[in-house]
Amino acid sequence: MCLNQRAATRCRTASSSRSTKTLNEVKVDIRCRNMSQDAVAVRRLIYVTAVALAFNGSNGFFVVLQPSETEKIDFYCKLGLVTLKEAGLPEEILLMGHPL
Repeated sequence: MCLNQRAATRCRTASSSRSTKTLNEVKVDIRCRNMSQDAVAVRRLIYVTAVALAFNGSNGFFVVLQPSETEKIDFYCKLGLVTLKEAGLPEEILLMGHPL
């Protein structure tokens, strides 16, 4: 999972304005062993990370997936993430995110 303030902000404000700002960027890579299906533990981990980012001024976070990873997509949907539409992304990349 990548938590990236600049991309999340860009995804959120892409339709409203096209201003260019320099924002701080934080990348966090979280890997679950064998795509753990324990939604409670993963939700808790995402919550703690999201709270820390929100306290540091982040507007949101996103996850980079491939459209063929249907199990992961379903899993992240259960956790409350939504599919983000970003112009210029290749078809083999799917972004799911959550505003803070």
